[in-house]
Amino acid sequence: MDNWPNIPLPTACPSGIRDPLLEDEFQSGDDAARPQFAAPRCLPITLSWNWMHKTQLATLRNFQKTHRASLFLWTDPFSGEQWEARFSGEEPIKWNPIAKLPNYAQVTTVIKPINEVK
Repeated sequence: MDNWPNIPLPTACPSGIRDPLLEDEFQSGDDAARPQFAAPRCLPITLSWNWMHKTQLATLRNFQKTHRASLFLWTDPFSGEQWEARFSGEEPIKWNPIAKLPNYAQVTTVIKPINEVK
């Protein structure tokens, strides 16, 4: 399995967990809840860079083109945890050239952590 490309760390990578509950409230005022799924799911992570050089963007685009829905190894820069992940959504990479910084763009990409590697 391939590793995430060697590009600068993202400026931001907010993440979270989806763990919905099924809840009921009874006429007596009591309530009950149970998890909807057997295990919590990780939310997709939007990695963003305030500026990325066009050669690094080309590296990221080639990596996405090669992997698309395939799994790759990604290390969370905040926690250090390593995950099997894949690109997510219909627009997995977006970029916006920066007028005042030639050869640089603001970049976002969306990945979905699937399994933590232990």
